[in-house]
Amino acid sequence: CVKNTARIMPGGCCMRIHRAFWRTGRFREKARLRYSWGGVKKLYEKAADGWAKHLDFIVLDVICLEIALAVAYMIRHGVSNWLCEPRYRNLAIIVFFIDFVLLQFLDTLKNVLKRGYYKEFVRTLCQAVMLVLCVTAYMFATQEGTDYSRFTIFNMGFIYLLLSYLTRILLKR
Repeated sequence: CVKNTARIMPGGCCMRIHRAFWRTGRFREKARLRYSWGGVKKLYEKAADGWAKHLDFIVLDVICLEIALAVAYMIRHGVSNWLCEPRYRNLAIIVFFIDFVLLQFLDTLKNVLKRGYYKEFVRTLCQAVMLVLCVTAYMFATQEGTDYSRFTIFNMGFIYLLLSYLTRILLKR
């Protein structure tokens, strides 16, 4: 291991091995992230993962859903305070939780900033259809299907599709 003693630094052969690894990109990148000031800053200011990554899209999506339910109720039952009726108030709470769970399980917001208009519409359509199906399944499971207007539920899905698609496109700009 001691061929050229003039070039050997403290550490001997280990330094040569270290240099060989240093030439590979992965080791260099790890060292840069660990020891440079920018890397240390990146480690502490790590981007949010999971559902918190697109919290703005989630909040706007839920707001669009509640607006869609209110508009659908007003189209079917006339302009009145829809939150005074306990059935639709409970439906608003259930729809909120169903939408949040679907956003997580369907991974609707994955690569939301990179998608084009067509892919965004397809993802939003899938979200809206699954939402209506889950609300229908909830009503079937709790035997409350006769208490709600089917026109209101399906109209809510259509309005939600339009509002959610428009807000996602506008928020991406």
